[in-house]
Amino acid sequence: MSRKAFKGGVTDTSTTLSNMGEVGDKRFVGGKTYRLVYAATTQAAKALLALDSTDAAMASYTVQAMPASSAPFWGINDTGATLASGTYFWSLVEGPFVADSTVIGNLSAVTTEKHLAIDSDIKISLMGTVTSNATSPVIGASIAAITSVDSTQGTPTIYIKGLGA
Repeated sequence: MSRKAFKGGVTDTSTTLSNMGEVGDKRFVGGKTYRLVYAATTQAAKALLALDSTDAAMASYTVQAMPASSAPFWGINDTGATLASGTYFWSLVEGPFVADSTVIGNLSAVTTEKHLAIDSDIKISLMGTVTSNATSPVIGASIAAITSVDSTQGTPTIYIKGLGA
């Protein structure tokens, strides 16, 4: 099996596809899996992403911020910056992710190796605290323990796995 060589890093972004690859390309870097996607609207750094509702066939790999906790989780904007609308970027879809209080809610204390899901505030939450497990599938697991208070939880590393994986 051959591997595709990519010119830029996984934090590179562009308003054109030149030198990026083709939308939907998958790449593996440092134990993480990324997919090249398109953000039709502005995306915050560390935004939790879902496929845009207009792209059910994944023809354009257009992503949007999670519209609801029941939306299928695609991946995360792990570029380290807010993205302008009309930007192509590498979405982290599987692997270790350094989270913080912008994406992790005010959880009950989380011990290691617990399932995580998306809560009603559209933040990552402990699976048992999600109101409806049927509409909030597992999106990953805790690697280390996480405290319950936003201001003291630090920046824990969690393992995420989205639909883009």
